[in-house]
Order: sequence, then C-alpha cells, then structure tokens
Amino acid sequence: MLSKNKNSLAVPSFGSTGASSRGFLCFLRIVLVLAVLCGVPHGAPSQIRPSRSVFVEPLQRPAEAGPAASSWFIGEGYRGWGSVGDEQAWQYRLHGGVEAYRWENVTTTLQLHHELTANPFSSIGFNPRGARWEEELLVHVQPPTLPDLYLQTGWFHRCKHDIDNNEPAREGDPAPFVPTTRVIILSGPKLSVAQQNIATFLGTLGVQAGGEWYVVAEDYRTPYNAIGSWEHLQAMLWLRLHLRYDLGERWRLGATYYVAAPFWSSRTGAPQGAVETTRPPHDARAEITISAVSKTAAWSIVAAAETQFDEVVFLGAQPTTVWQVGLRIGMD
Repeated sequence: MLSKNKNSLAVPSFGSTGASSRGFLCFLRIVLVLAVLCGVPHGAPSQIRPSRSVFVEPLQRPAEAGPAASSWFIGEGYRGWGSVGDEQAWQYRLHGGVEAYRWENVTTTLQLHHELTANPFSSIGFNPRGARWEEELLVHVQPPTLPDLYLQTGWFHRCKHDIDNNEPAREGDPAPFVPTTRVIILSGPKLSVAQQNIATFLGTLGVQAGGEWYVVAEDYRTPYNAIGSWEHLQAMLWLRLHLRYDLGERWRLGATYYVAAPFWSSRTGAPQGAVETTRPPHDARAEITISAVSKTAAWSIVAAAETQFDEVVFLGAQPTTVWQVGLRIGMD
C-alpha cells in the first residue's frame, strides 16, 4: 500500500507488495547492469561533479502537464578545513533546473550546476582558485508497470577551469612563481535510477544510483604533466543514500552518503588512495543536516566530510580530504 506524506511523495510501507516489490527488484537489476557496463580496468580520480551533493527527481513532485511545468534552485556554501594546500577552504555550489515539457509519467529537464573553490590565502581570507560547470539535458520516466522507480537518462557536459592562475596560490608569496593551467572536460551519456522513498524505523530512506560513460575526456595541462591524467577516463558509477527524520511539520534531521567509483584504462603515476596506497580509488561525501522546511523550500545547516582522489587545482594528481560546515538553501 502506498501512503502520501505531507510533501505529496508516495512512500511504500513495510507491507507493500506487488508493484512495490517488483520495482525494488528491478532497481537492483538496473544497478547491477550499470556496474557491469562500467566494469573497465583500474580506478579513477575525483570527479569534477558539482551535482554530487544534490539529487532532484521532478516526477516525485506534483505539477501540471505541459511546457515549463516546474523549476528549482539550490545554493550551497561551505567553510572547510584539512584539505591539501587548504584548497578546499571554501566551496560554493549553485544548482538550477527547469522542466521543459511534462507528460503524465515522462518529463524533460535542463539542469545547470556550478561550483567554485577557494583557499584562504589573501587579505580577505578568500582566494578563488577553480570553477566547475555541469550542464545536463535529461529525460525522466516513471514506468507505469513499476511506479516505485524513476529513471533518468540523457547527456551531460562538465568542465573545470582555473581562476587567477597567473598569480601565486598565496597572496604576497615571495617564492619564484610559474603560472600553471589545468583544464578538464568530460562529456557523454548518463543513466540513473531512483527507488521510491522507503519508510523505515529510522526515517524515510531515499536510494539513487547511476552511471556515466565518457565520450570526451580531456585533461589539458601547462606546463605538461601526465601524472594521473584524465585522458583515459572511461566511466563512473555512483550511489547515494539519503535518510531523513521528521521532527514535526517544519523541522527535519537528515544524513546523506555519496560514493563514486570512476574507472579508466590507465592512470600514469597517480597515487592510489587518500589514506593508504592499497585502498581502491573512489570519491565519497558524508553529511548530516538539520533543516527547516515548508511545502516548497528549505534551509539546512550542514556538517560534512569529503574525500577526493585528485585535487584538480594542482597539475599532478593529489588526493585530498576536507571537513566542512555550511548552509544549503532552496528546494526541499
């Protein structure tokens, strides 16, 4: 049996059978297929993926069929500590999207994501160092025979560029300085699947998984350096788990874990892990939140820890880990 929560999202109860169980089994099969399709040799570096901290499925929200059915915006800002060179001292991310046209169980979206990172080494404690962009054109489907699943597929384009790279990383540093440039470009098809939110004794659990295939993978560096190059990057699998616990009608606790396992055919001279050299390369982000919510929006105080296997502000691959506190605002 399906029940509706206050935000009009269908949540299967423990007694759900039939379509719910079939949908969950189909979800597991799709995740397995994604794993096989992305199962090429060797691991990969950190992804330049600004959308890693959010997931929006518009078909989970009521809207009228037709053009421009809905839109959304999410903003995030974090202060971080402990990253290599303190290059993740500041993270800012912006996310936006619009439904181009919605039918009953199908919709199309254009999604835009942006991330800026900065270190604290300037007179104002904020020195921008890198920017990342992500654009996606997606088709979303809720299969009528499997109403507990939501599928997303389409094309993405992603890139990373330097900011103020003609100046030293530390303002006023008297050491000799050689300007560097690193531009990364990824583009290709993607597929993801989301299971309808599941009611558990710990709260409401959301599960999403996806995969990407890189038709374009470029890593331009000046001066040239091939260590850990992304030029042979081939694919990436990711999994996201989100648990929320309602504290009445307007307050909520949340916990999210995201892990990504990219793959490439070769990775010259790159370190294998952020902790020990034998750990399989992957990206991961864990966060806890306390949120004030309404039917259309929310703001959240966030505490997070994130590990990446390539601090892309540097020419050579260097793993990094950062601890963060911050604020997220926008759509719930």
